[in-house]
Amino acid sequence: MEIRKTIKVFLASLDELKEERDKFGNFIRRLDGIYLHRGIHVELLMWEDMDPCYNNVRKQDEYNAWIRQSNLFVCLFHTLAGEYTREELSVAQEENRRQI
Repeated sequence: MEIRKTIKVFLASLDELKEERDKFGNFIRRLDGIYLHRGIHVELLMWEDMDPCYNNVRKQDEYNAWIRQSNLFVCLFHTLAGEYTREELSVAQEENRRQI
């Protein structure tokens, strides 16, 4: 099947929500399985999947670049949002305003 469109979903959350993040990630993967045969790839982007090696830039800046390239940003939080999660949310909001 030829992929005609890719929808990138960035999932952000504190490490304390790993179980919820894994469940949401599985949901996105199921969506990918449903839509792939229709030529639509739903790609999940999570910080755990990024290359852990140092690339001459702050790791958070690499995540922020992924956020800017994504079509959908999902942020999970419960009792608090950490410093980097708040930064990611801010980057997503800025990118959204820029595209409007």
